[in-house]
Amino acid sequence: MKLCLLVLSACLAYATAQIPIRCSAPREWEARLIEFDPAKKFDRRAKVTYDTANQRVRIVEEEYIGGQKEFMDVLYLHNQGIEYRLDIKTRKCEKKPISRPFPTLQIPTNATFYGEFYIGTSSVLGEGVLVEAWGGEHEGARVMGEWTVKDCLPISFVSFGPKIGFFSSRHYDYTLGISDPMVFVPPKECM
Repeated sequence: MKLCLLVLSACLAYATAQIPIRCSAPREWEARLIEFDPAKKFDRRAKVTYDTANQRVRIVEEEYIGGQKEFMDVLYLHNQGIEYRLDIKTRKCEKKPISRPFPTLQIPTNATFYGEFYIGTSSVLGEGVLVEAWGGEHEGARVMGEWTVKDCLPISFVSFGPKIGFFSSRHYDYTLGISDPMVFVPPKECM
């Protein structure tokens, strides 16, 4: 009987260890970004600076919308409810209230674990990145995201649904922390 309880306890411990644990993405980072939405003929290449604690995001971007190319410097100060949009070509700035919530880029609490896999290869040391895929429903859309196992960096997001269509976002070239603390100061053209 003791042996049976020991085996049962070991099996339960093994099964519990297999349940994936949601990681927490770093609070501050910089990265490159590629996003696209084929239905809206939209794609963006950008440098992103992200600060979770103060709910601030800076995106210096090159956008293609319906065949038009734009260069924008966008500062989202969610902690103040203000968005600054500077057209880099014309140097004109628009200041307006933020119309969307702060993008947490964390694994949602209601997400389903889809599995782990390598981007690259696991057969050569240092030539692959182990990621976890999570997904579920969010605001009427089906969503899926991938985060690195080490450091919990958000790598990609795909969402699709009747209201939003299809949208894809990829992050790469990460640097942990923020290299320029002045990056969250609005451009002088916006003052």
